[in-house]
Amino acid sequence: MSDERLKFHELIDRLNQLEASEVLVIGIDRLIIDPKTGSVAPDINEILDLSALNDHEVEASIASARKFVSRFGQDPNERFDLVL
Repeated sequence: MSDERLKFHELIDRLNQLEASEVLVIGIDRLIIDPKTGSVAPDINEILDLSALNDHEVEASIASARKFVSRFGQDPNERFDLVL
């Protein structure tokens, strides 16, 4: 896990940048921020693991990442950790 903690709209922007630069996405972790304490907890039921893809499968990794994140964006307390 990295330390990015991207908001939903930031994640979408980053995926667009990665697609344009032809960078492989290895995974995405969904994180939940507790609004009272500010603590961060991984949502272990919402993890995208694309580590089985080869370096040249950038298009497939971006498509899978977009499909995964399409289910989110409504919770203001969610953040995302992008693994490259």
